[in-house]
Amino acid sequence: MAEVPTHKVSLSLSGLAFTHDRLLEPGDRIEVDVVLFPIRKLIVAEATVVSVGGAVEAGKRVGSGKYAARAIFNSLGDDDRVTLDQHIQSILRQL
Repeated sequence: MAEVPTHKVSLSLSGLAFTHDRLLEPGDRIEVDVVLFPIRKLIVAEATVVSVGGAVEAGKRVGSGKYAARAIFNSLGDDDRVTLDQHIQSILRQL
């Protein structure tokens, strides 16, 4: 498990937004392993890519030679859902 974050993602209980070296396509099914920091808990989910690209043009590369992708969770275990919800609530309390 990573000691420090390797990627920055935007997470919700319904899905995530992230960058990737490869251009994914809407409809692609992916497995995501996300380590929540600073608690260092791993959640694993299957997701479907719903959109790709930058804010201006689908498929356009964004910062640092990567592609932006957004995906919704198809399956997220009950324990992982609770862990993710608690993590999100903890971050929101800090704002």
